[in-house]
Amino acid sequence: MSMIEALSNSTREELMSLGLQKANIAAELIIQIYDNLSVNPELALELTRRLVNISTRIALFRELNGVAAYNNGEYRLAITELKTAKRINGATDYLPMIADSYRGIGQSEIVLKIASSDEALSLAPDTHAELAIVLASVYADSNKFESAHQILQFEIKRFDISNDSKLKILEARLNFYEMAGDDEHAKQMNDAIEPIRVQLQEQHNGPLVTYDLLEKEA
Repeated sequence: MSMIEALSNSTREELMSLGLQKANIAAELIIQIYDNLSVNPELALELTRRLVNISTRIALFRELNGVAAYNNGEYRLAITELKTAKRINGATDYLPMIADSYRGIGQSEIVLKIASSDEALSLAPDTHAELAIVLASVYADSNKFESAHQILQFEIKRFDISNDSKLKILEARLNFYEMAGDDEHAKQMNDAIEPIRVQLQEQHNGPLVTYDLLEKEA
């Protein structure tokens, strides 16, 4: 099986617009990038740059370059690439990463604008939860921990977010307690989170089990 056949139908169709030779080269790069995005971010960024050199008009290429840049702390490049991908395909899934990149370069006012935008209101529940964590982190960066917790307390009560997102919210709150030097609440939160982590790991490895994270947090 060729590299290109290992990709999704929509990705294959997009790549074939480049011609067979470039499509195969791009497919090989994409697979290598996915293998290295987390484990070797520097190599992933090198590969995504090569991918963009093949074509600057394919959203996936710009998205991958943006994600790799974000993982390497190159936030300005991440903003440019993810916003370009968004312009090409209209997707809003990039908003949390774009917002966090603005936070990374110290432009928290733009994070606030993104979080209050119409696009933010229309995000899928789990993506909105990611954006809420970024927004809360902006407040935590300024030592406004009460506001940070309030944002996440409201977000976790949404009935339509996944348990994985709820766990991310609780872990963010744990981080805020640690940042604030609130050891007592940090220990309580950590003790509550650990069995949830185990439970979710079992869910991913076996049959789906319903688990009430709100009840556990209380």
